[in-house]
Amino acid sequence: MLIRDRSIMEKAMSITFDDIRLASTRLETQQQERKDFLVDMGYKLVREYTGSLSLPSTHWKDSNNTDRPYVYVGLVNAKDLFQSAPLPSLSLDDDYALSFKVATIVNDSPLSAGPQYLLSIKMSCNDGRLLVDVANGMKKFTITSFDQDGCFYEVTAAMKQIIVSALTDARLN
Repeated sequence: MLIRDRSIMEKAMSITFDDIRLASTRLETQQQERKDFLVDMGYKLVREYTGSLSLPSTHWKDSNNTDRPYVYVGLVNAKDLFQSAPLPSLSLDDDYALSFKVATIVNDSPLSAGPQYLLSIKMSCNDGRLLVDVANGMKKFTITSFDQDGCFYEVTAAMKQIIVSALTDARLN
């Protein structure tokens, strides 16, 4: 025998289209606010990382004398190729996380065609904290003071350590 709770049914029956539309608008606003926050934090992380590299300049010149950035962001597309993309153009995943790749040029010789190292970054929020996953779980960080300068110090140190480790082969020593 099915026993229904009349108070729940009565409450559900009093929901109107305006209530549904308001809930939808509230959800869209919350999603956009989350994306805006994560994009801002992504830019801040990339700025701190770039600044920590002691680069000779922000750009290097390729064989065509074209300026190329030492550090830039993007994603791996459906053809498994990296493509540069601004953070605001990326979508949040189903868990409202922002995932992207940070490309770092590892050889700035004009004839080298700028080989790069790609590092995966995933940023999400939980209980007012910023969670940063570097290299698909290789390193994870919880940032609570994300409004302070240098809040990504440990993250950028890990990013550089992972790149140097990946570019080191003990068999060649």
